[in-house]
Amino acid sequence: MASYLNVLGVPDTESDSCDDVSDTVKVPKKPASRTNRKRPGAPVDDEAREKKRQQAAARSERKAEEARNLLFVGVDIGTTCSGLAFCSYKESWDKLTVISRYHGGENEHLEKVPTRIAYAAENDMPADVFGDAVEDGMTAYQWFKLLLAGKLKPTEFDDPHLEKATGNKTLRLPKGKTAQAVLTDFLTLLCKLFLKRLKKAMGSAKAVEKTKFVFVVTVPATWPLAARQATRDAAVAAGFGGREGDEVVLIDEPEAAAVLAIKSAIARYDTSAFEASPCPTNQNSANP
Repeated sequence: MASYLNVLGVPDTESDSCDDVSDTVKVPKKPASRTNRKRPGAPVDDEAREKKRQQAAARSERKAEEARNLLFVGVDIGTTCSGLAFCSYKESWDKLTVISRYHGGENEHLEKVPTRIAYAAENDMPADVFGDAVEDGMTAYQWFKLLLAGKLKPTEFDDPHLEKATGNKTLRLPKGKTAQAVLTDFLTLLCKLFLKRLKKAMGSAKAVEKTKFVFVVTVPATWPLAARQATRDAAVAAGFGGREGDEVVLIDEPEAAAVLAIKSAIARYDTSAFEASPCPTNQNSANP
């Protein structure tokens, strides 16, 4: 008796009443998988190998050039004062340059500038000013950074002595402006001054254009994500990290202070006693 495959693919014995084999199910051949298919490889000649080698070398050189022209910039946005410092990727951390000249002469005691701004529209002057350029009697705004948190009420810290010392614009905002908008305006003026000082330090504007920046911006450790994002958006809108290829990194204020303290201690003192080292095994400890 002939044997055929039924619809289930199981061999079945032909019965006497089924002489017609037209109902026999033929099992199709399984096509070869793509992984098993052999494809003829394209011949690689010496010219193609050399071209790939040159492309890889060009990429490596481009990355090395970008590293040589990389500048780290610290942007410390404080409630009362703000500061700037920068350091080249090629230099060690203690070779940084701190900007201590903002308006007028160099400040030998405080390497920062007051975080305050006065608008030209509210004062009799041609342009907005910030920092030490804000004079007594001007309508100015300060401590606006704290309003980025959102939950702080402007009247929560009303103090007649504080208002007398700092003016009546502490924790206040101009009409029609948010805290993020005021911070953006302040950082815009700060960024313009930074680029001006940097061009002078590097010798030309062309050198600044070829340089890539990593801006490290400080934020309070307890700030919510919304306040952190608002700070970053304000920095980018002001020009810090606004160019293609530049980066903006946020760092908590206590973390930045801890990193500086540790690196300063390592550079100043002998810390070999605190370095990790394998403990010697006491062979006699196994024998009581």
